[in-house]
Amino acid sequence: MHPGNLEFRALALRCGIAVIIGTHAEHPAKGRLCRIRVAVIVDDSVSARLDNDLHRLVLADGTRHSMDWEAMQIKRQPLVIDIGAHDRAEYDLWFDIPRDAVLDRLAVTNDKGMPSKDIPLPRRDWPDHSA
Repeated sequence: MHPGNLEFRALALRCGIAVIIGTHAEHPAKGRLCRIRVAVIVDDSVSARLDNDLHRLVLADGTRHSMDWEAMQIKRQPLVIDIGAHDRAEYDLWFDIPRDAVLDRLAVTNDKGMPSKDIPLPRRDWPDHSA
């Protein structure tokens, strides 16, 4: 998926996480936490700055969820990231969604005011009964 000079790929998906623990905090899910591993590739000769708060996890009913800032900070994932020209970065996006929600896709964008682009989610890597 190419919004502007960036290519996004969702590499891994894990949901049904009830609580996360970091070196400095513990964070229980309000519903269930989902972690999406993404790769972002700069497909251009200029660097890119990416605000991860612009991405949305879209549920089957069309509801769009912004990332969970607390989980992102506990897991020390970038809120804003600079990626060099012709370079690649991989990191996790964390979302807290309702317990019975059905995931559909990830909507990504590279700048405020630009329309988002949908990317498919990878096959989930948790058992049906734990989600």
